[in-house]
Amino acid sequence: MAKNVTSRQCQVFQMIADGRKLKQVAYDLGISGATVRQHIQNTKDRLGSNSIPSSVAKLIRRGDIK
Repeated sequence: MAKNVTSRQCQVFQMIADGRKLKQVAYDLGISGATVRQHIQNTKDRLGSNSIPSSVAKLIRRGDIK
């Protein structure tokens, strides 16, 4: 069973799903690119995903993002 993801992780993935590049996500959230990449990796680990697109799909199916 997949673990819960944080609201910040959902925020990062919602921005990615909306088409933003990772640098733009970092800029918009006022965090470093390394922090964005860490949020992505942590989310993938929690969901058992091996890619960003599969993580986005899982989060949409779960209702965590639109």
